[in-house]
Amino acid sequence: HANPDDGEALAKLTALYNQYKSVDQLERELEAAAQKSSDAGDWIAVGNLVRNRGDFAAAAKAYGAALERAPDDARALGALADADVRLGKNAEARPLYERALAQTKDPKRQRPLYKKLAELALAPDRGLDAK
Repeated sequence: HANPDDGEALAKLTALYNQYKSVDQLERELEAAAQKSSDAGDWIAVGNLVRNRGDFAAAAKAYGAALERAPDDARALGALADADVRLGKNAEARPLYERALAQTKDPKRQRPLYKKLAELALAPDRGLDAK
């Protein structure tokens, strides 16, 4: 997948599968393709699909598979951190956001990561170790 972050393409693909097949079938086909690939983007696409369906545990697993293929992929790091936040794992999310930030050079892409780190710092479960 050239751009697994292309939400419009994923929405169109999902709509086609809703019309002609099932989204479950789409998920199975994307995962089968990702398993045969060494491209982290394929696993990010799987993660984005299951995240959009509300399955954050499966999304975290897919993003983890992406990181096995590309440990410094900022998209996978940020996506896994987002999934961890949705799963209530703020302590696990914080270092992932920090790693994503370290890999991100574009200030426009850094801003949302800084915002998410600030939100974690202000959250009741801050993702910070008690001292």
